[in-house]
Amino acid sequence: MPAHDSPANASPFDTLKALDRNLRRERRVFTMLIGLLVFAALAAAGVAITTIAFLSLAGDGARLRATIAQTNEALSYRYNQLTSARLLLGLKEASLLVEDHAPAACAPAFDGVDGSPPLRALC
Repeated sequence: MPAHDSPANASPFDTLKALDRNLRRERRVFTMLIGLLVFAALAAAGVAITTIAFLSLAGDGARLRATIAQTNEALSYRYNQLTSARLLLGLKEASLLVEDHAPAACAPAFDGVDGSPPLRALC
């Protein structure tokens, strides 16, 4: 029967060495586990910060696009006003603009309606 190294047959020094090796191995595994947990926490924090920054930039971009659309609309309105004014001034310079001589609001449009009581009531 071969002799096996059992705890009863092993010397105390060998037992202490084995215990020391086991503790070192457990310490390395524990250190690696803590390192992985720290890495996971840093990665989660990075993802959270990136998400917050992206959402903030997306909101700013939406507000910027709305402001640009409003500015473009205002500029288009002003441009249309200036184009109309330029056209009217050009027609006036060329003496092609016919001035409208509309009658006054309460002036009779037809002869003989000057003394009409309903017309006077409306005026």
